[in-house]
Amino acid sequence: MTAAQEPLLPPSRASGLEAGGSSSRLFEELPWQIPHRRQSGAGLRLCASLVLVVTAAAALQGTVMPSLCARGWRWGCACAPPDAAWPRFLVVGDWGRRGAHNQTHTAKAMARRAAAMGAHFVVSTGDNIYPSGLLSPADPAFKESFTHVYHQRSLQCWAIIACHPLRARLPRPGQDYGESNKPDNPACGAWDEGCFFSPLHQLDARLAQRDPRWRCACSYSLQFASGQVELFFIDTTPLMAETYEKAPWRDNRGGLTEQSWEAQLVELEAQLSWSAARWKLAVGHHPIRTNHRAWGHVFKEMQERVEPLLIRYGVAAYFNGHDHNLQHLHAPEAGYHQITSGAGSRVSPKFFGTKDSPFQHGGSGFVAVTMQPQALRVEYWGIQHTDQPLFAIDVPPR
Repeated sequence: MTAAQEPLLPPSRASGLEAGGSSSRLFEELPWQIPHRRQSGAGLRLCASLVLVVTAAAALQGTVMPSLCARGWRWGCACAPPDAAWPRFLVVGDWGRRGAHNQTHTAKAMARRAAAMGAHFVVSTGDNIYPSGLLSPADPAFKESFTHVYHQRSLQCWAIIACHPLRARLPRPGQDYGESNKPDNPACGAWDEGCFFSPLHQLDARLAQRDPRWRCACSYSLQFASGQVELFFIDTTPLMAETYEKAPWRDNRGGLTEQSWEAQLVELEAQLSWSAARWKLAVGHHPIRTNHRAWGHVFKEMQERVEPLLIRYGVAAYFNGHDHNLQHLHAPEAGYHQITSGAGSRVSPKFFGTKDSPFQHGGSGFVAVTMQPQALRVEYWGIQHTDQPLFAIDVPPR
């Protein structure tokens, strides 16, 4: 079914920090040394996988919960539930617009759902800072699009895969700025050589000094429920090399021309083959299947390169963004379920058919996931439907 797009709600104060008190005190009270299972050795990727860590699910009582992940690790990356617990989490993507385009309203709806379900963490499917990522680690867009928006205590643990640092280069005099930031941005001086769009900025340790939740790594996997659940975070932009062959940003520092999609696939298959988890879940930015594109129902490179691995190694669900809406797609011959959650701010409500899709929604929203030994409960939530989900489905293990 296809739900109608909600109207764009009037903007509200992004953070509420002025009314609710200092956020820095909350951050100082929270423990940051959180374990992360595997870190790939492939170096800096085009779409750096980012993990932001804070204690999860302090609900709305105003208390800071003790750490759920007490063991320290070099990357300090995965905020997990207690070892034997089955994870509960939200999924949102394509969100960072300084609170505009329903981003703050989506954040509030997420906070309510996270508190009600006792969510352990939030997964982001990428495109975190619009329009073009960060110009430097000092870029105010970081605080305006993340810190000030997702300040609620029930949204304090994030596992993020980031893709939008790639979308543009800083124009030189005489060039059209388009959506790019102007050179008078407080992040840098006019034509400062140290000021450039790059995924490297989201890997910079100085971001964690600005917001202690920010923890950054490359492609990685996380384990839960005593190893029965494993999430694999995939850097999908290198896999779309042909699509982005003529993109002006492909030669950004740390960008596409410095990446190898072949190495990415070798790494992904190695991690999937090592895993003994009963539940294998994958997270990436780009869809494999879609009903949002007029040119067709599949992303060719993703279908040719990623889908065979998901099928071969029994991945039950693939979470993605990129399409600015909510979709649930399941091709019986493929086996896995694709869960598109890219409606964190500006949405794109057009759909071209309903192929392999029991649900499509063109309004703002997110996904809530509750895991149990026998089923993965997936609920799609909108910002104007706070008492019940727009759609729900139970995904079995493979």
